[in-house]
Amino acid sequence: MIRPLARAAALLVVLSSLGAAQATAPISFDALKTTSASDSLRRIVARQRADAERLQRAASALRDSLAVARARTISAPAVRPETVLVTQMRVDTVKVAVPAAPAVVAAPAVAAKPVAIPEVVKPQAKPATITPAPAVAPLLPTVSAMLQLWAIGGDAGYRNSYRVRRAEIKVVGDLGRKAKAIVMLDVAKALSLNTGAAPVQPSVAQSSRVLQDALISVPFGTLQLDAGQQKLFLGLEGMTSSGSLETVERALMFSDRARGGSFGDVRDVGVALRGKWTLAEFQVGAFDGSGEAQNDVDKNVGKSLVARVAVRPSFVKGLQVGASGASAGAGSLDNPVRDRAGAELRFSTGRVLLVAEAMHGQDDITTRFGAYALASVGIAPTVKLQARLDSWDPDTHREAAAADVTQRDALVGASWLPAGTRLKLQLAAVHKTFTRNITKSRSQVLLNMQAAW
Repeated sequence: MIRPLARAAALLVVLSSLGAAQATAPISFDALKTTSASDSLRRIVARQRADAERLQRAASALRDSLAVARARTISAPAVRPETVLVTQMRVDTVKVAVPAAPAVVAAPAVAAKPVAIPEVVKPQAKPATITPAPAVAPLLPTVSAMLQLWAIGGDAGYRNSYRVRRAEIKVVGDLGRKAKAIVMLDVAKALSLNTGAAPVQPSVAQSSRVLQDALISVPFGTLQLDAGQQKLFLGLEGMTSSGSLETVERALMFSDRARGGSFGDVRDVGVALRGKWTLAEFQVGAFDGSGEAQNDVDKNVGKSLVARVAVRPSFVKGLQVGASGASAGAGSLDNPVRDRAGAELRFSTGRVLLVAEAMHGQDDITTRFGAYALASVGIAPTVKLQARLDSWDPDTHREAAAADVTQRDALVGASWLPAGTRLKLQLAAVHKTFTRNITKSRSQVLLNMQAAW
């Protein structure tokens, strides 16, 4: 653009000089020729001036267009990352690339054409990948165990012996949301036989198998539903775990199995509902039997209903009063009567514990009754002394033979839990007497070494 303007200025100078010369010099052919050339030059200069003005106007319009386009580009909202919310477990973010601003192109020397303003086009976002919710992370089960080793001695037929009394292994699996599965084995149990008068064939006693507990527990608010094989809620000491007993062995109505002492510490298969609060607790359930169907299927269509309730009145601190029972309904040929009804009393304050229980039972035509009273006193943080009076009558209508005579035990004992260990040492001396001395009185000493982990 500068070069044409300079050329036009030079022509103007020439024309001026020519005009001055024409005013003083005479008119000739050469002068006329020169005048014609200067007219041509003027026309050329005028045309170039017009072109220059058009170019200036086009350049000004181009600058205005570029300024408007730049203002629109700057004022346009920035393209932000789009966020896709996945309602399962994860949020994916899709990033959208922002195109670069168009480069400013120099204006051409010819007439300017209309400039198209580029539009910012948002690229199509790729669909987000939805990841399914992760499954419940498996948790390692909790494994615990308890081992009891006994040393036994006594007179009147008792043999001095060592014995592995219990070897329990318990596995608790976390199923999520406080639900759990429980399996417990007692691998110290020895198989025994059910025998009867001929022609009945001996069979394995299913309750002597190692499987103890096998259940699934599911919470429902403040309640808990247990389904499977579990300990029946009969008697306070009958429900207490073997590792938490105050003395070496349970009272006779729970432990004298050879003479019908199965009022508690028995297991069966069924469904139970439990609830526990500060001042009360209850358990109720329906089972195949009341202990006779452990590790087996029901032998009849009847079911046993088992229930227990305990109350802790707020006006006597440490006092608990309860009752428990079981019933299989009216007896029939394949479903004999098997009922239980008992009461319990527990009082604990400081280092003193007092417990008393009594239970009545009906097995077909046989009536049974058992009762005990226990006192435990802590003489040191890790040492307790115990005393218990215990009575068991396997047949309240007969007192004729060793199988049905009433037995009474007097026990004194001590427990020591060494500090900083999971050990328990228990010693008990028991004197046993029988009605009318049908069975000779005898004494026994029990030593229990227990380890739990």
